[in-house]
Amino acid sequence: MSNHMKFWQLVSIFRDDESTLKQLFMNPEWKQYLDWYNGYDGHVFKQNRQILDAEVSPSLAENAMRQCKLKFVVWEGYLKMCDPKKKLPPDALDAIDVFKRYGGDAIEDTLEYGSFRLPSS
Repeated sequence: MSNHMKFWQLVSIFRDDESTLKQLFMNPEWKQYLDWYNGYDGHVFKQNRQILDAEVSPSLAENAMRQCKLKFVVWEGYLKMCDPKKKLPPDALDAIDVFKRYGGDAIEDTLEYGSFRLPSS
């Protein structure tokens, strides 16, 4: 698995926590992404794949996943999101753990489709 993340995936993962994402983009190292984010709707409308599919820097992806509040669990070969209204299971994974093990695709697909089939080991 690759621990890469595209710009559109990062924005999607933080769709319910925009303030954290904006705060990350305030770091001068990642200012370029703030400009992209501020024009995000236009990039989506024009399907600007050069920006939407651009791989974000590894340091931004890792820092973002460390601050991500989402929790996940592996269940019968699938990655699933933990219900924030219920007590966390003892084997719950933070977003950074999922990102390092399975990559940004796994997180985004879990959010979008409800689960992500993990590769067989």
